[in-house]
Amino acid sequence: MTARRSNRKQPLLLVTRSPLSERFGDEFFRALPDAPGVYFFHDAAGTLLYIGQSGCLKHRLGSYRHVDPDRHPRRSLRLISRVARIEWRVCETAADAIALEAALLREHRPPFNRAGVWPSAEWWLRMERADGRLHLRLSQTPEESETESGLWSGPLTAGFRYAFPALARCLYRALHPDAGIQNFPVGLFHARPFLAASWRTDQAHGPLLAEWEKALRGDAPEFWERLGETGPGGPFPAALHAFWTEQLGQVRELWTQGEKGKNAAQTFPFPRGQPQIPGGAQKPPG
Repeated sequence: MTARRSNRKQPLLLVTRSPLSERFGDEFFRALPDAPGVYFFHDAAGTLLYIGQSGCLKHRLGSYRHVDPDRHPRRSLRLISRVARIEWRVCETAADAIALEAALLREHRPPFNRAGVWPSAEWWLRMERADGRLHLRLSQTPEESETESGLWSGPLTAGFRYAFPALARCLYRALHPDAGIQNFPVGLFHARPFLAASWRTDQAHGPLLAEWEKALRGDAPEFWERLGETGPGGPFPAALHAFWTEQLGQVRELWTQGEKGKNAAQTFPFPRGQPQIPGGAQKPPG
């Protein structure tokens, strides 16, 4: 019969209570609110160490009583060893807790938080119709001096940079339903993501472009479904159906994420309306 080997480097002779139970007592954890919210860990000097959120503060904070060396990283053990004060803020919904945590992490950047302490890259989409052409550009730094022309919409999520080519292709397809794929501007099918596109338009495109302008202002969300109305038929062979389905899905998903971000932001740097391309942008196709 072989002896069972312990995973511990040094077996414990005595079973001790968790540090947080010893420090705060069982009654403290029993009295925690059974509600969504954001919680804060401070050390003895009052320094904010960590910010977290949960759909149930009682369950989440109670879980910290069961941190042990066998199952948790040293970072968690160091955090628990320094916690001297726990505070929380109750929120109405779990979504409110997530939004509040995100804002507080960027504001305070506690030393034990890794994710979310830096603002994510945001992108702004610009549309302008000038000289018989449609100009689309994606930028991280829309300039206020250029808000007199064109239409800005944003902020959009960082991932929209990779959906922008799909948006340009789908929009061109909607504007030119009778064009074969060989008639698309070559630049719209670059393998690498691009940040700008431009092509000629005519009066027949006016109604659809006007509808898209409304969508950029948030007035016509159904427009994103309209992009797919041309279907896989016409000049496109059935083999391309999966390709266009994937392109449309990418645009809808990431645009929806951007819309959620707008609702949570509470601030909007410019009126939804108006251009600039960052220094390293590629040449617009078309």
